[in-house]
Amino acid sequence: MKAVIFRQHGGPEVLEPAEVPDPKIRPHEVLVEVRACALNHLDVWVRGGLPGINIPLPHILGDDIAGVVREVGALVNWVKPGDEVMLHPGVSCGHCAACLRGEDNFCPEYDILGYRRDGGYATLVAAPGTNVVPKPKTLSWEAAAALPLVTLTAWHMLITLARLHLVIQALFQWSGGHLHEFNAGGQRYGAADPDYDAPGSVQSERTKLMSAITPSRTIEYVYDFGDYWQHRIKVEKVLSPSELKLPVCIAGANAAPPDDCGGVPGYEDFVQAMANPKHPEHAQMKEWIGREWDPAEFDIEHINRWLAEFKL
Repeated sequence: MKAVIFRQHGGPEVLEPAEVPDPKIRPHEVLVEVRACALNHLDVWVRGGLPGINIPLPHILGDDIAGVVREVGALVNWVKPGDEVMLHPGVSCGHCAACLRGEDNFCPEYDILGYRRDGGYATLVAAPGTNVVPKPKTLSWEAAAALPLVTLTAWHMLITLARLHLVIQALFQWSGGHLHEFNAGGQRYGAADPDYDAPGSVQSERTKLMSAITPSRTIEYVYDFGDYWQHRIKVEKVLSPSELKLPVCIAGANAAPPDDCGGVPGYEDFVQAMANPKHPEHAQMKEWIGREWDPAEFDIEHINRWLAEFKL
């Protein structure tokens, strides 16, 4: 295949066109025909040489890649030849403790396409199947190749805690008519109560989500200080941009407690009353909720219709 390589570290003058063997994919990988590869400052650093980092030579740069799948490994069944894709640049083992926590960049084997493995300055590039992201039809190849490394950072900078509050309310189908608060690493975010909160003790929830997330990648959310619905939110994994319209619910279980039902004890009483037509409060609770109640019900399509109304 055709490629642009360098055989020694240096400036742009070390780059040269060359004919090199086609990549051979492993069972978990895909082979992609490169249609566009954007330039990134990482290319400059790698080409110039990094202290203590061994870059295999000759080397093919290029970490922001868009193209068409030519071949898939035996273990890859979620993409097929002919699919138009972008490639997430980060490569990790997928099974160590860091990867299972969603902290792929702490993987002992972490790498980046075009860093210590060959990248997209070539006709073909091999990458793990898990790194494939569908290319939106509306994007040109050049625009798609410009997205992978930069878009994820920019996207997360736009999401504030205030918007996250609204998303949680939609997930639980609550009214949002009560006080709420976030707590990340002991720092409170929300609307301060001048009668109880010391000046500066509560930060604005206009704070960006990724700025508030602690090193443990968790944050606490409390809604309705009377019922006190307490939630622990954890960032499991940061994914590349895709064609998903966000926010979106991908999984869940059981019905959400109704707003104003009295917290955990009140919800337990409510479920018991609704399940037993002979319960002395059954008729009253049924009239209050206005419909039949199944505590095991989870309608993901209904929830996502609610979430589709949000413009993040």
